Amino acid sequence: MQYEALETGLYHEVRGSASWTLSESDWKRLRLVAKHVVGSVLDVGSGKGEFLSLCDDRYERGGVEVNAARVQQTKDAVPKVRTLLADIEHGLGDIAAGTWDTVTCLEVLEHLVAPASVLADLCRIARKEVIVTVPYREVIQMCLCFHCAKWTPRTHHLHSFDEDVLTEMVPWEWQITRFQLIRERGWRSRVLWIMAVLEKRKL
Repeated sequence: MQYEALETGLYHEVRGSASWTLSESDWKRLRLVAKHVVGSVLDVGSGKGEFLSLCDDRYERGGVEVNAARVQQTKDAVPKVRTLLADIEHGLGDIAAGTWDTVTCLEVLEHLVAPASVLADLCRIARKEVIVTVPYREVIQMCLCFHCAKWTPRTHHLHSFDEDVLTEMVPWEWQITRFQLIRERGWRSRVLWIMAVLEKRKL
């Protein structure tokens, strides 16, 4: 499916200075992921640095954001964090292979046109592990954009994920060693997210 209403510069412009705050369930999910981080960590799609603030500051921490305002927000919120302005859809060629022990990408892949290509790039720059979280078996709802009169996803989520979809995306040198379904209170214990931990295969 083509998403013609999604302009290339969408995430470069929107929400750069938004004053949203994370809910307690959001923080709980981030703390769960932080427990799996090994060594230095690069958070791709770092937002305002919330997840990086939970990671062990004895190790190097870094963030990647497509939006310049969010890059600055991360720097302001989490001192001594290396933050890169980059569009991951165009690759992370400026980051050398095997640079970071852990690479995280939390609630980002569902927004991307080619998530498998991005996941391969995350694996390239990771030394030990990659951790991703995405909505679980989400039903993508479409709406008619009143600006351009074209159909576009209501939440800007382009893909729906489950265990099989994620497994098919993993580069052959890597494997998923852990899946964890994450439930949300207040939704009758409904599973809303899935976490996948990837590690290099021992060849």
